[in-house]
Formats: sequence, C-alpha cells, structure tokens
Amino acid sequence: MAFIRFVHTPKPRQFNYKPRYYDPKREHLDMLKRSIQPDSFATENLSAEQRKAQLRASTRYRVEQAFQSARGKHRLSTRKTIARRTLVLFALLMLAIFLYLKF
Repeated sequence: MAFIRFVHTPKPRQFNYKPRYYDPKREHLDMLKRSIQPDSFATENLSAEQRKAQLRASTRYRVEQAFQSARGKHRLSTRKTIARRTLVLFALLMLAIFLYLKF
C-alpha cells in the first residue's frame, strides 16, 4: 500500500544562504580615505574601473543614508500614531466609565 498515495506532500525547498560580513562604517571610512588624498590630481590618475568603483561606493553611501533617515522618520510617525491612538482609547474609556456611573 506504500506505492499508492492519495495526498502528495512535496519535500521542503532547500537553499544555500551564505551570509556576508558587511561593515558600513569601514566602507564609509575607506571611501573617505580614497576621496581625501594628498595629491589633488589623484582622481585624474585613476583608471575607468577605479572611477566607477569610487562612484558606486559614494552612491551606495548616499542611498544608505537616505534609507536610514526615512526609516527614522517612519519610526517617529509610528510613535506619534501609537500615542494618538492610546490617547483616543483612554478618552473613550473615560467617557464610557462616566456614562456607566451616571446611569
């Protein structure tokens, strides 16, 4: 009877996830070190690939900063919303208690 199955149960999918170590502070410091060089003509001596890498690094940093600031604004608005809801709930509870005790 093992060869007859009424319900097919698929095997769980497997994945191969290898986390990478990423340090945004160090990457930012490396970018600053590359941008601040003693030779003012250092960027002119870079190859096209090095210029692209430097541009990608600076763009990545700006995008990360934009996301972090947006996340902070979202958290702030969420806190305000929670506080407002709590205040309204408290006011409704007090009104219900007042009406209950009055009648």
